[in-house]
Amino acid sequence: MGDGNSNLYQRSDKKKLSRKIVVINLISLLVCSAIFSFFNYAFYRSDSIDNYSNRALAVTEIIVSFIDGDNFKEVMESGIKDDVYLANKEIVQEIYNRMNLAYLYILDSKYKDSVVYYMEAETDDSSFTLGDEDPLDDYAEEMFHTIRTGESTVTKIYDSGEYGIMVSGFSAIKDSAGRVVGVVGADVSLSEVFSAKRNMQFIFRLLIVVILCTLIPVFIQTPLFNKMITKPINECVFLANNIAAGKTDVEIHHSSDNELGLLADAMRKMVTSIKEIQEDIMFLANKVSEGQMGTRLDTTVHQGDFSKISIGLNKMLENVSTPLNDTISVMERVAHKDLSARINGDYMGDFKNLQNYVNEAVTNLNESLCQVNDAVIEISRGADKIAKGSTVLMKSTNEQAESLEIISSSLEEINSVTNSNAQNTKSGINLVDTAVISVDESNDAMEKMNNAMASILSSSQETSKIIKTIDDIAFQTNLLALNAAVEAATAGEAGKGFAIVAEEVKNLALRSADAAKNTDSLIEESRENSQIGSQIVDQVTKSFQAMKDQFNKVKNIVNEISISSHEQATGVNQISTRIQQMNSITQQNVKDAEFSTKLAKKLHNQAAVLKNMVDKFKL
Repeated sequence: MGDGNSNLYQRSDKKKLSRKIVVINLISLLVCSAIFSFFNYAFYRSDSIDNYSNRALAVTEIIVSFIDGDNFKEVMESGIKDDVYLANKEIVQEIYNRMNLAYLYILDSKYKDSVVYYMEAETDDSSFTLGDEDPLDDYAEEMFHTIRTGESTVTKIYDSGEYGIMVSGFSAIKDSAGRVVGVVGADVSLSEVFSAKRNMQFIFRLLIVVILCTLIPVFIQTPLFNKMITKPINECVFLANNIAAGKTDVEIHHSSDNELGLLADAMRKMVTSIKEIQEDIMFLANKVSEGQMGTRLDTTVHQGDFSKISIGLNKMLENVSTPLNDTISVMERVAHKDLSARINGDYMGDFKNLQNYVNEAVTNLNESLCQVNDAVIEISRGADKIAKGSTVLMKSTNEQAESLEIISSSLEEINSVTNSNAQNTKSGINLVDTAVISVDESNDAMEKMNNAMASILSSSQETSKIIKTIDDIAFQTNLLALNAAVEAATAGEAGKGFAIVAEEVKNLALRSADAAKNTDSLIEESRENSQIGSQIVDQVTKSFQAMKDQFNKVKNIVNEISISSHEQATGVNQISTRIQQMNSITQQNVKDAEFSTKLAKKLHNQAAVLKNMVDKFKL
């Protein structure tokens, strides 16, 4: 088988029924073994306790058998350890060592509040000797029962504290008269019996034995279960998984008289039935794929639900073939150009959609062809009108082209004159700019002259101040000269020379005053002339400024004329360009009109052909 089959087999193999049965048996045996081990351990511990109790009682009875009651009584009364006492001591110590006892002691309890020891076997932790006392509360009630009745007794298990878990045996010592004169006690430790380690070792060993005894039949059962149960079940599971995966080419080889054999036979019959229905379905599918929609299955071959499947397939084909045949019939009539055919059956679901779509498609085709027929008639009429209109348009377009050529020539002349005006305007603007520059330069020169006149006027004023100062000096000098002359006259002969000098100084002062007056007059006249010149300069400056303003206005007017001339030239150029474009378009319209006339004639002929084609359909 393929990898998928082997994987199915492996998965079923991992879940073998035999393994489950073996595991259940194993668990059951283990549980039973555990219960058996628990009870066995309980019986073992109970027997061990009984054995230890019997050992304690036997030891006390043995010791009582060789102790003389009368001698015991004498030793207890005298307190003297005689030879008999020493012999008894050796025997007691020997029995203690051999019997592995916890404690072995002989005592008398006739006292009110205590017991008195006869002897005790020597131990590691204590050793009572003849005459030693011990409280009554430290001893078990069973010992006092033995003393009162003379009967041998054994205690229950008790915890002695630091000495561990114990069981004790007691036997009475009697004198020759039969009275109880003492008691022999033997304490046996049960630590080994209640030791957890010892118990676990015992249980572990017991479990090992039980598990070994359990696993042997389990290992014997496993191959038997595999052969008798697991293998046939795995074959059935393998077959079922292959059928679930769509594979029917598998077989079951198992056969027997039990239930697994019946299961294998049923599985084989199931595979046969599935193969038969599969072959019929494949046969029907092949016929349908070949287009033979009339093929049907024999419904009497199969039983049960398989028969229902074959009936359902036949019914499905019947439901599919009926609308398909109706559709084929309609499409056949449409193929023969009969557009009045329709599907009239009563269908549901997708078949209803198929019916609606086919009917709608044929209806739309019919309506479209009717519209095409009407459009062909209108196209034929329109083609005649287009042909006539194209002829008229061609004549008008030729006349328009001739007019546009005349207009284009006139515009070229206007454009030439406009460009000449624009150039002259630009030259006038350049001359005005030159005049404005000259006026600006003259204005700057007059401004400099005005500044110079102002400087002269300022200098004249300063010079007038100096002349005035000189005039004041001359006046003072004249006064000094007069004073000097008066002093010289007063001095007489001695002052003649000084008087001459004073006279000269006076004359010099008078000439200086005259010169100062003349200079002041000249300066005043110069100042007045400077003011007049400054006023004239201001007037000239204003005149130049007015000229500049006028030139600027002229420049602006000429500039506007230049701009207007340029815009006019641009407009004329644009008009000329548009006229040329119109001329080109007009020429193209002439060609298009000729082409439209030819195309209209051709369209009229094609419309006639299309009308003949539509007339062949039954609408």
